[in-house]
Amino acid sequence: MVHPTTISKMLVLILLLGGFRLSNTVAQNVMVYPGDATNNGVVNNVDLLALGLAYNFNGPKRDTIEGSNIAFVPNEAALWDLQLPGGLNSAFSDCNGNGRINYEDAWAIFTNYGARREDIVVEEDEFVVGEPGLDPVLGFDKSGVSNLLIPNQSFDLPIVLGTEDIPAEDVYGLAFSVFTSAQFQAEKHFDFTEESWANDDGDRIFLYKNLTTQRSDIAWTRTDRNQRDGHGIIGVAEFIIIVDVIDKVAPIQIWTDSIRMIDKYGNITALAGDTVTFQWHPNAFLPTSGVNEAGQIRRLSVQPNPASDWLHLFSDVPMQSAQLFNLMGQLVRQIQIPRTKIADMQVLDLPTGSYLLSVETETGLERKLITIH
Repeated sequence: MVHPTTISKMLVLILLLGGFRLSNTVAQNVMVYPGDATNNGVVNNVDLLALGLAYNFNGPKRDTIEGSNIAFVPNEAALWDLQLPGGLNSAFSDCNGNGRINYEDAWAIFTNYGARREDIVVEEDEFVVGEPGLDPVLGFDKSGVSNLLIPNQSFDLPIVLGTEDIPAEDVYGLAFSVFTSAQFQAEKHFDFTEESWANDDGDRIFLYKNLTTQRSDIAWTRTDRNQRDGHGIIGVAEFIIIVDVIDKVAPIQIWTDSIRMIDKYGNITALAGDTVTFQWHPNAFLPTSGVNEAGQIRRLSVQPNPASDWLHLFSDVPMQSAQLFNLMGQLVRQIQIPRTKIADMQVLDLPTGSYLLSVETETGLERKLITIH
């Protein structure tokens, strides 16, 4: 896909009105592979940026069989009379063939993600690598997360674009990847629904695809052909650590790479990636070992987890007391238990986040990581 570096005033006006319009177009058909909105032979997160540039465009429907309109096979389609900056015809962005480009077309991208055409040489997407200190940075804010990661922990990392010193300019869409250290395994989710300086009016679509345990591809784009300038949080990355996947103390890294940012004309702006580092401790806050009088492993069950108002404690041996600590080690709640196997702890007034529950029983201490939301 060719991106113009200069645009005349007349062209700017045309784009603001909705895109390039072809005059005296000779009716002809092309082959559309659903999901490959950029028509470069591969389906990935960059294709969502094309949807953002062509959002709400209308054109001729494809003649497809019901239920097969997004299969990654050649679909014959009529050329539209609108094209994207750089000359790409909008027919390729109509991924489901219904004659209107909107978020429904993103389903074809998600479904066919990673599919590659075998009949052509794939034109790989361009990623302009920025230089930290000179170009805006796409990274994370780890200030609200403890530097120590532990089993079963869940945490959020705000996704940050630009800084006060080097803000991001002319932001319309982003495609990027998030990588994690090879030994680190976690469920990952990415959310851009909250309003931000880049999405102050709800005009945005996004998707993400967890390709491997180490790589996730994400795309976010505006849909109204109005770009934004600014800096700060634009979304959030959510991690839920899978327990017992790392058996030693080790540094864990999370970083951004393969970044592509466009303005409302499709021009690419250089962005620098970012890396955050945590310390993993496999034995931190895990239940202590031991057996009860019947020879069974001692167990403490806490429900619900995550919790919002009450914690219900169940033990196979009588409990004596329970203490709840935040991840800074501060005691935030304490209850005495009259040697029963069931107890309740109220947590309604506590801030959301992760906590360590320490319960003293007749046979020793039991510990659980608790999430309050």
